[in-house]
Amino acid sequence: MEDYAASSMELAPRDIVARAIQTEIDNGNGFESQYVHLDLRHLGERKIKKRLPGIREISINFAGLDPIDTPLPIQPAQHYSMGGIDVDIHCASRVEGFYAAGECACVSTHGANRLGGNSLLETVVFGKIAGEEAAHWVKGSSGLKDEEKHLLDAALEVKKKIEERQKREAGEKVHRLLSRLKLIMSDQVGLFRNKKDLAQALEMIGELRQDYQRVFISGKCLRFSQELVNIIEFESMLDLAEVITLGALNREETRGSHYRLDFKERNDKDWLKHTLVALKDGKPQISYKEVQITKYEPKARQY
Repeated sequence: MEDYAASSMELAPRDIVARAIQTEIDNGNGFESQYVHLDLRHLGERKIKKRLPGIREISINFAGLDPIDTPLPIQPAQHYSMGGIDVDIHCASRVEGFYAAGECACVSTHGANRLGGNSLLETVVFGKIAGEEAAHWVKGSSGLKDEEKHLLDAALEVKKKIEERQKREAGEKVHRLLSRLKLIMSDQVGLFRNKKDLAQALEMIGELRQDYQRVFISGKCLRFSQELVNIIEFESMLDLAEVITLGALNREETRGSHYRLDFKERNDKDWLKHTLVALKDGKPQISYKEVQITKYEPKARQY
């Protein structure tokens, strides 16, 4: 799992705007300590309907607010992921037969921040490569020994956990744990990071792991149960949250979207390298690999 890689780019304009908004909120200039207002009323009804119909539709459908007559609440939010499963240029991971492409993968085309339009590169180009390479592997493979048994054993293990949670009459509810994890990652591992908050976040994620062991299924019917889906997925969410937080805590510099208030400068001397995380003895272990510099040397983006 790769978190923050080296980059030939720094902040994109949208990141600068997001940090400016977050700074205003942190300084007490926001509303309810959560958002600022975007006021489009001066544009007038005619221009908003003609030039911004999509934004108006989203505002009405999701916030119940019409920008023609009401300011919109705005706050920074994640809308894509960088880093992911460590794969090579053929989209192959270190696990034989396992390929990944898109935002779940890191083929190192982005670095510490994604260039505009590179999402097409992730999906169209590497999606095609991943599919072709996976097909070639299947055709040239005789299969893995006892592969059906391994799949069945894994499925039975999940089934056993579900049945144990069904037997419980009380405990933790997964939607409450999800809300806590959201707050931890937003407040402690958000736009502006520091050692104290990141270390505290790791402790809180550990507490969530303990509470997760007491989760129970409140609904009797498991057909189309979103609660069951959330329970199964939440363990992976905890793993990813821990990996992101641990990588951010160890990387004592600012690079791309990773901004440390206690280490505000980019440090190529010590940190021009990829962060890799692997699971060992049930715990995440961090290692690093050097960045291959080819035609373009990484430089800070200037405006």
